[in-house]
Amino acid sequence: MNWLILKGLGSRVTEKIGQLQALRKLSLHDNAIGGAIPSSLGLLPNLRGVQLFNNRFSGSIPPTLGLSPLLQSLDFCNNSLSGTIPATLANSTRLFRLNFSYNSLSGSIPTSLTQSQSLIFLALEHNNLSGSIPDSWASLGNLSELQEISLNHNNMAGLIPNEIGRLSRLRTLDFSYNALNGSLPAALSNLSNLVVLNLESNHLDHQIPAAVNKLQKLSVLNLRNNQFAGPIPAIVGNISFLTQVDLSQNKFSGEIPASIGDLPNLSSFNVSYNNLSGPVPTKLAQKFNASAFVGNLELCGYSAFTQSGEAGGKIVHFDGPMVFTADDLLCATAEILGKSTYGTVYKATLEDGSVAAVKRLREKIAKGQREFETEVNIMGKIRHPNLLAMRAYYLGPNGESFSLDLLPFSFHSLIASNLFSPNMSLQYSN
Repeated sequence: MNWLILKGLGSRVTEKIGQLQALRKLSLHDNAIGGAIPSSLGLLPNLRGVQLFNNRFSGSIPPTLGLSPLLQSLDFCNNSLSGTIPATLANSTRLFRLNFSYNSLSGSIPTSLTQSQSLIFLALEHNNLSGSIPDSWASLGNLSELQEISLNHNNMAGLIPNEIGRLSRLRTLDFSYNALNGSLPAALSNLSNLVVLNLESNHLDHQIPAAVNKLQKLSVLNLRNNQFAGPIPAIVGNISFLTQVDLSQNKFSGEIPASIGDLPNLSSFNVSYNNLSGPVPTKLAQKFNASAFVGNLELCGYSAFTQSGEAGGKIVHFDGPMVFTADDLLCATAEILGKSTYGTVYKATLEDGSVAAVKRLREKIAKGQREFETEVNIMGKIRHPNLLAMRAYYLGPNGESFSLDLLPFSFHSLIASNLFSPNMSLQYSN
């Protein structure tokens, strides 16, 4: 028997499986099998692959698996395995795929795994691994085949070792959701084939090294929720393959480089909650909504009221003391007052201190342009002592629109200070 593939199983796998001396591949994935993984699997001289993912296996990983000289693939993902990763697994010199993610493994990463000359895929995410990331990667030479390392959602601490830069074929590096600290090692720039760099939710600090410009194949750069500081390097805009950039929840300062707006493939961008200042580059402000920029007190040139493609619309005013342009709205600060099935209402504070309530209609809520303009022009003429006057509306080039209702500052302050007062008495005249 060369292959054993079974589905719809429960119960356990006994040590008798070691009697199948001709077995080359064991595929018992997507079942409800529990108990321990038989140590006798390591005594099968022809074993190439063991696929046990999506089961209920518990206990430790048998060290005897390292005795299988032809072993190529181990996938124990999504079980209830515990204990440490056996260092003996690296004795299988043909092992190219190792996936132990979504278990409860603990301890450190064996140094022997980092020296493997055959390993291509290493997935250890969502475990309880601790200690530092080994500094022995490819220490036996620069010919390491490793292309993907996923260690996210563990308890790894310490520095990212410079030796990571030896992994010249690496395409995915995911150390997110750990407790790593220190700066990005300059040696990361040696990873010329890197496509995904995800270091989200660690304690990394200092500046982004200028050498990041050498990562010309990089598509995803995620440094979210760290302590990076200093300016965002303008050379990030030279990495033409970038599709996703997330630098939010750090301490970056200075202006957003205009070069990032020129990235031809950029589809996701977030620099919210930093210390950035100055105007948002026009191309970025037009392409991404306010959630990409909020939390930077000195940043302007974006609006909570516009979405991608809305630049170039028209604004129409009714009678009243407040006159403003679309650019004024772009530089206004905004906070959400409420939401409904028809849209979101914001409190907008213009640069001159004027305050307005802005209702942003949800997509596909607004009618056709002609019908919308007819109705909103009628509403704009209504004046009543008990109604807030509509002062203007904005119509985007794609038919997207929102209406603006003036909320005089004195009236807004009166509401804020007396809304919950049992003796509240409001008197208001327009």
